[in-house]
Amino acid sequence: MPGDVSGGAQAETAPAPVFRAPSWLGRRIPQRFGGVRTRLVALSLAVLGAVSFGITLTHNAIVTAWIDQDFRWQAITFGSEISATISNRSELEASVELLDDIRRIMLARPNIVQMDVLQFMPTGTRLVTSSAPAGRLPFNRDESAPIRQGRPVSKLVTAEGGRSWLTMVPIRIDGEVVGALSTRFSLDAADALLKRIRWLGFGLSALSVAVMALLMGLAVTHMVNRPIGVLLAAIDRIKGGAGSVRVAPGGAEEFDALARHFNDMMARIEHFNEEVSQRIAEATCELASRFDEVQRLNELLY
Repeated sequence: MPGDVSGGAQAETAPAPVFRAPSWLGRRIPQRFGGVRTRLVALSLAVLGAVSFGITLTHNAIVTAWIDQDFRWQAITFGSEISATISNRSELEASVELLDDIRRIMLARPNIVQMDVLQFMPTGTRLVTSSAPAGRLPFNRDESAPIRQGRPVSKLVTAEGGRSWLTMVPIRIDGEVVGALSTRFSLDAADALLKRIRWLGFGLSALSVAVMALLMGLAVTHMVNRPIGVLLAAIDRIKGGAGSVRVAPGGAEEFDALARHFNDMMARIEHFNEEVSQRIAEATCELASRFDEVQRLNELLY
């Protein structure tokens, strides 16, 4: 019993030792799957992962749109440069020479799938030559109407062979639109690049989530597990019979307040125990003195 009493006087007690747990103590706290800390970390990681992957999806969509538009501009520019080499009607009508030129161009530019040279006639449109005579590129009348006004047209199509840009640019001779050059540009190389960009983006997102999980785990261990471990270790010392235990305040504001309240509680418990011990000692002394008095009276009577 702390505070032994002799002759009604209370013995002085030594100051309570301040308990400081070792740094590894926080790692020994048992973790349960449904614990508050586990659920908070899991929820934070889920939100972080959802936001990260959502941003990655948005980034991929924006990059895809930018690359598609860049290839569209390149296709229109390339077609305009080729159409500018036709300077007179005799060159436009020389189908054999034009076909040879088209084949050389397609050998130099593997992403070009098909090229058609069209001539505008009073009665309609004539196919001068094509790298695929079996079928013209699919432009309908409404889509090709701006060509007669000197404006290029384009559309993005998806087929079994993959995505491609279909472009049609006007052929001008002496300032007059006399025909058009239609071209199919394959986007296989662009799609392969976009695929690598997508996988890189998702990989970086997954890596960032993993790094955040590691950092959050370390932060929880340092900021939550260790302070709680200190309190649990102090409670274990009290259960083991330690008469007086204190926890060193410090750390986060909440745990500092918890440590101070713990110390105040222990001080009140010790003060209560000391009062009880003092009253028991006083009662014992009084009982002993009365017992002695009874013995004396008994000796006088007998």
